[in-house]
Amino acid sequence: MRHCDAPRNKGCSDLAAAPPATRDGHVWLAHNNDLGASARDQLTVTRLRVENEPEILAVTVGGWFISIGMNRAGLALTGNQLNANDSRVGIPRLLMVRELLAQNTLEAALRAALHPTRASSYNNILSSRDGKIVNVEGSATAAALTWSGESGGALAHTNHYLDETMWRFEADLAYLAMSETRCTRAFDYARRYRGKIDFDICARFVRDHVFAPWSVCKHAGQSVTVFSAILDVTDAKMWLAAGNPCQNDFALLDF
Repeated sequence: MRHCDAPRNKGCSDLAAAPPATRDGHVWLAHNNDLGASARDQLTVTRLRVENEPEILAVTVGGWFISIGMNRAGLALTGNQLNANDSRVGIPRLLMVRELLAQNTLEAALRAALHPTRASSYNNILSSRDGKIVNVEGSATAAALTWSGESGGALAHTNHYLDETMWRFEADLAYLAMSETRCTRAFDYARRYRGKIDFDICARFVRDHVFAPWSVCKHAGQSVTVFSAILDVTDAKMWLAAGNPCQNDFALLDF
């Protein structure tokens, strides 16, 4: 889970799709966020307006730490917590998330994600309304990039390293099975619905219970799904559901 470093309180499941994987040619993101159940009361929707930066619309913890978001420049950020074994003194990843969403272009956001003095890294999924998505699977000292154009338009990720060049950085081997079940399901959706992904497919994904209790929509354990988000990056729209999306409706937010 982004912004929660307790090893067993993490969990995020992501499906990201750009043309030609989407039905309408838009960029669609689906994200479930897992934390301890008490975190539900700390989640807020926050707008950040800073001079000379694009306005940011984000889901935050207590109004401070950004979990996911999008900005008026047409960028969006979702992603997953990773536990790497090379963390060091440097720029905290919590602050880097804010910096990523302060950029005006995908290229600038990517440069920020790869800042050479970062202390660690999340798996950052960067998207732009012009149809590009890049998955930045990072640690403090290395990163692997996957572009939507290299994978038929659709990407998926959860909470462990997927690129074999990054496996050596995995610091939480005991958690792999719990992450792999959700990741397998995310890739099932990416393959099965390629060319058809839209709001309805994203909503179906975030409500998925296959492999319960380690499912995309998680109800039991030290972490549960505390919010769910669907983003249409092309039209700058975000739908949010508090708690488990199978039990709660989505509300539309936009600029």
